[in-house]
Amino acid sequence: MEKQDDTKSPLLVEKRFGLSSPIRSASGLGVRLQPILGHPERRNRATMRRRMQKKRYWDMGDEWQYIPFTEAVWVNPKVTLKRGETYPFVDMQSLNPSKPTVTPSRVREFTGGGSKFEPYDTLMARITPCLENGKIARYVPDDEHPGPAFGSTEFIVIRGREGVTDNDFAFYLTRWTEFRSFAIAQMSGSSGRQRVPAESLSGFEVPVPPLPEQRAIAHILGTLDDKI
Repeated sequence: MEKQDDTKSPLLVEKRFGLSSPIRSASGLGVRLQPILGHPERRNRATMRRRMQKKRYWDMGDEWQYIPFTEAVWVNPKVTLKRGETYPFVDMQSLNPSKPTVTPSRVREFTGGGSKFEPYDTLMARITPCLENGKIARYVPDDEHPGPAFGSTEFIVIRGREGVTDNDFAFYLTRWTEFRSFAIAQMSGSSGRQRVPAESLSGFEVPVPPLPEQRAIAHILGTLDDKI
């Protein structure tokens, strides 16, 4: 008999975080994990403790840590595409706020512009009103084009950082309401065309548990997404 992977058990995760009732929705999970995920006072205490101990941000240990978003994940990681060749392309219109994934809009020639990303990277709209509307999705390639792709210049690309964050968990961090609200507050530029500067995301600290717990949380949220 195949042994069950307990790290992906919702019950185990509920016990680990002291959740007394079953997880029935992503929003419900967020509400009950709020004391762990994002209380500002707790974030401040974690920052002070980290500075006092002079630990490196990515020294995970056995407990949850709070580290800058840009050190928890890769923001706009380098992806190499060749000019003149064709690749899958994703436009902003293809991102549906009610869906966690996006597939190629079409295939087109790469001339050097636009955002570049690998399969399962997270695409976050950086321009108003797209970010306010919740346009954040993971890029899922089709069978004919399994490699890298490019898209709108108005995407910020996010990827899990090896040894620090699971790529699935990085996606849910990006969709976290508190993080999105912070990003929206960083917008600058002329009225109606405001954008989030990618470097401003370093000003937000995110909760980072050990990798096995990240995977368990992402598994639960992914299962809920599949039911939508």
